[in-house]
Amino acid sequence: MDIKQSSTRIIEHLGGEQNIISLFHCITRLRFNLKDTDKVNRQVLEDLDGVMGVNLSGDQFQVIIGGKVAQVCQAIYAQLPHLERQAAEGESQNQATKKRNPVSALFEVISGIFSPIIPAIVGAGVMKGLLSLFISFGWVENTNQTYQILSAISDGVFYFMPIVLAFSAGQKFGANPFVSVALAAALFHPTLVTLLKSGAPVHFLGLSVSPVSYASSVIPIILSVWLLSWVECLLNAIMHAALRTIFVPLFSLLIVAPVMLIIIGPAGIFLGNALSGGILWLLTNMGALAGIAGVVGSVFATNHAITLQSDTGAEVLIHIGIDTVKLNGRHFTRHVEDGQRVTVGDPLISFDLNALLAENIDPSVIVIVTNTENYSDISLVKQGNINEREPFLQLSATAA
Repeated sequence: MDIKQSSTRIIEHLGGEQNIISLFHCITRLRFNLKDTDKVNRQVLEDLDGVMGVNLSGDQFQVIIGGKVAQVCQAIYAQLPHLERQAAEGESQNQATKKRNPVSALFEVISGIFSPIIPAIVGAGVMKGLLSLFISFGWVENTNQTYQILSAISDGVFYFMPIVLAFSAGQKFGANPFVSVALAAALFHPTLVTLLKSGAPVHFLGLSVSPVSYASSVIPIILSVWLLSWVECLLNAIMHAALRTIFVPLFSLLIVAPVMLIIIGPAGIFLGNALSGGILWLLTNMGALAGIAGVVGSVFATNHAITLQSDTGAEVLIHIGIDTVKLNGRHFTRHVEDGQRVTVGDPLISFDLNALLAENIDPSVIVIVTNTENYSDISLVKQGNINEREPFLQLSATAA
């Protein structure tokens, strides 16, 4: 694949430089916002060397590249440097000439914030999955110090998720990303954490500060950085240029941090808990259902994990909970056996969620496609609320 030539032809068949509003990339796809999608020559794009396919999702035009997506994106940035500046500065997509679908705009913002941090999440998530498997197979004990250190490494990005998101959200919303990180870091300062855990009432200038934990939270910091972007914009507009370097960050933190702790934070935590509560309710009432038609490879002796092979060749591992192997099968009931054929919606394993939570077990369900080398792209079909039997993951086979 000639990356420079392919990038030039991608620009050409997207309708040219003037038709491209913005560009960023995720793990496998170039994601463009275009002025007019009718100017795109889809057939020629799909036939280009290195292009695995194209997709129109809402107002976003996606070109599927695969493993070389970052190189192709940089090659396009080299030819159209203003796109790179927009991505770095987090400029909004309001330049579009047509009215944006609010739902599409919301998911575009979410995608723009999370896409840059996907490598960190994937790396840590795979490590967590592997460690869980090592425990399941009895290859290591959870009291082993090497295991505990690796567990801390894999948990770090999730525990400090607000700090990671703050930088990305700052870039997306146009706030100073380092001030955004400073805002998030305050949530983890030992003094504040100790105050909020003390059980005693906490006040700031007479206003009550809710005693909540922000570890692993998502919504509060995203809303707070969005507010920060507006506060910075206002302060930059009214403050003399010679004073901005010192006083814009100072007053931004003085204004936004208390609002975050008193108003945004608790509301964001409540919203996040409401969303996760809905998901947990589904898990409690539905258990693990087959999402594919195929054959059961094996059900672990402790009933907390299962492997499946779909009729189309996908090999899938489903692991319920973290460190659930130590329960030795308690709270889990299998509904299938090794070699049994299943169809979409068949119950695989049921479990007592309340019992897991009572034993301080993380009930996260890990789903891993173990033969990813057979697929050119693995992408989400739908985000948000997903109904039973509704597809949410798409696997694109590698061309023969």
